[in-house]
Amino acid sequence: MAVRELISSQARKRFKTPPQLTDLERSSLIIIPVWANSTLDLIISPTNKIGFILQIGYFRLMGRFFHPKTYVSCDIDFILKAFGGDPNEVDLNEYKSSTYHRHREIILRGFGFVAYDSDEERQTDLIQEVLRIARNQTSPALIFDNMVAYLWDHRIEIPTYYTLKMLIGETLKKLETELNEVLNKFLQPSDYVLLDSLFEKSPLTKSFAPKSMRYELTFFKSIPQSMQNQEINTRVEMFAQLKVIFLQLLPVIKRLNLSDATIRYYVEYVIDTQTAQLKNNLSQRNLWLIAFIIHQYFSLGDALVLTFKKAVRMAMNSSENRQQENYWKQKPVKTRLTSSISARGITHAEMLAEIENISNDGSLTAEVKISHISICTSKKESVVKAWPSILTALRSCKF
Repeated sequence: MAVRELISSQARKRFKTPPQLTDLERSSLIIIPVWANSTLDLIISPTNKIGFILQIGYFRLMGRFFHPKTYVSCDIDFILKAFGGDPNEVDLNEYKSSTYHRHREIILRGFGFVAYDSDEERQTDLIQEVLRIARNQTSPALIFDNMVAYLWDHRIEIPTYYTLKMLIGETLKKLETELNEVLNKFLQPSDYVLLDSLFEKSPLTKSFAPKSMRYELTFFKSIPQSMQNQEINTRVEMFAQLKVIFLQLLPVIKRLNLSDATIRYYVEYVIDTQTAQLKNNLSQRNLWLIAFIIHQYFSLGDALVLTFKKAVRMAMNSSENRQQENYWKQKPVKTRLTSSISARGITHAEMLAEIENISNDGSLTAEVKISHISICTSKKESVVKAWPSILTALRSCKF
């Protein structure tokens, strides 16, 4: 695998150039350590003097050295103003490499640091430290940050970005070699056949041209997120296929014991790289594929759980919406029925009250009362049909 960039382009730019200082931080540039005064007194050239002072200030803040061409103009002006120098006498293009490196050695000794490339034993220690970090955390950016912190804590000069990139890249290759040795020892012939099958071509889905072909691996690279039935079916199909592959490789997966960060690191490479290119890299592809299978298997499992939760939520929302819709549709009918029942209740109550008054009227004979009651009830449509039985009941009553 080609050595990938460890950090973003903006982070690389910040690492390669002196820090952008605040006014308060810039004031530290003119604080000269005691051990540097004797050297500073011997420097005659204004250019060399400014270069030496800036190297001290930047190293004290960052633990590393920067190329003179990257020195910040406002920092130069600040030092010239503090020490009463003439800007016209300073040209950092004249700050020679031999002088720059001699000052670098003085500064390292003065701050109690050692040069990054001072001996082979230290390089071995650094490689072991990268390996230690990489076994637990293979995110290049985090390995890079941890190594910068390690160098600072152990008072070792922080080298250039390119140097750290090569160190970490070579160490990751060494780690890959260890992992590939595990694969060579424990992968079974059937496992190789299974992994190779991911590079076989098969027809695409119906939405593509009938003659179109795609690698099996490509099918697993992108997990569809839609809640449409076809997309859900695709996720289920992908998970079922990945489960078969994952379970067959599980004994080897357990022996590899890859960290989550290591898995993500290899997965990013598999997804970002053309399948045909991966197919041609016979020495490394099985390790990358196994990491990819692990990641996609669990990612798809999570996706299906989310799909189920969304489906339940959608069903509940749909049921609530239908319930609300039915409620509002039936409300006018219910209102009319309630009003009708209420009106009938009032009508019946009025009729009964009138019948009661007629019945209690002592001045009327029974026949007259029945006649009045008959006239009263005939006016109420709601009881017209029931009147014969009511009348029969009334005739049988004693008033």
